[in-house]
Amino acid sequence: MKVIVFAAALWAATSTWAQQAPPPNPNQQLPTILTDTFQYDFGTPSIIDIRELVAGCPKRDCLPSIDTPKFDNTLNTDYLDDDDLLLVVTHNRMTHAYPHKILEGRQVVNDRFGRTPIVASYCPLCASGVAFIAEVGGLVSEFGVSGLLHNSDLVLYDRRTRHLWGQITGEAITGPKSGERLQRVPTQTLRWQDVKARYPRARVLQPDSRDRTHLQRSNGRSHYDNYANTNLLYFPVSLKDARRNPKQLVYGVEIDGKSFAVTDRYLQHKPNFDRAVGGYVVRFKRDDDGFVSAINQDTQQPVAITRLYWFAWYAFHPRTELLE
Repeated sequence: MKVIVFAAALWAATSTWAQQAPPPNPNQQLPTILTDTFQYDFGTPSIIDIRELVAGCPKRDCLPSIDTPKFDNTLNTDYLDDDDLLLVVTHNRMTHAYPHKILEGRQVVNDRFGRTPIVASYCPLCASGVAFIAEVGGLVSEFGVSGLLHNSDLVLYDRRTRHLWGQITGEAITGPKSGERLQRVPTQTLRWQDVKARYPRARVLQPDSRDRTHLQRSNGRSHYDNYANTNLLYFPVSLKDARRNPKQLVYGVEIDGKSFAVTDRYLQHKPNFDRAVGGYVVRFKRDDDGFVSAINQDTQQPVAITRLYWFAWYAFHPRTELLE
């Protein structure tokens, strides 16, 4: 198989396939969530054009975050099927697993791993599951669903400073602290049968009464099945690569401002390889159960990986390379 590495900067400069969305209308009305709820306008410090923010739902906290999560062990968890996907976070020698079927209707979990506050979140529109240390300016903060989207990605807000944060990047995009980043915590996305085998002592998020009602009404099926199985996007993105399926799953890493992504299909074909990223050699490895790791060979430290749809990675990393 011939392997081709594409540089997105070259695509954008020379190819008609790199499609940029029309610039926002200068007279475009800002979402009322932004202006009335957060009281942000064109004069607010921001690292993005705030006209790119769109309302994904009617109001802030339209999807209520889980602020007092309840857990049980794997043996007592009986509401999951073997193929159900979970966002898995390991920190301080503890592993917590958050089922997608709960996260789809909540999207944000404010959790603690010992004394460390961690916010875990999942955006079904981008298929991106991430986790961060929940501290802003050195102080603990809770996070919630802002009701806004940027490039189809969930925009978080922290309840202490009311800044808006990109879910995929972990970066403050609007507010006085714009440009600051939360500290990433490595995550995995695994099937339930593989979580039980790899992490038998994991603590598994349990549904509350609201979640159980949601699961009963949906009969355990995802509301996003139709979305995942088409090339269509519900919301605009600033830059698209039209040459490949936007919903193709990739694993992306970023080191010192340099980014690299590899498709899930490639990892299944070649599950162990080295790649130079940002002046470092990174070793990628995919185990048979879908566990994907990236280790900086110079520092021997793990590199945080984001599993998500290709369109979402490309929208926030337009200079990325892609191995497929």
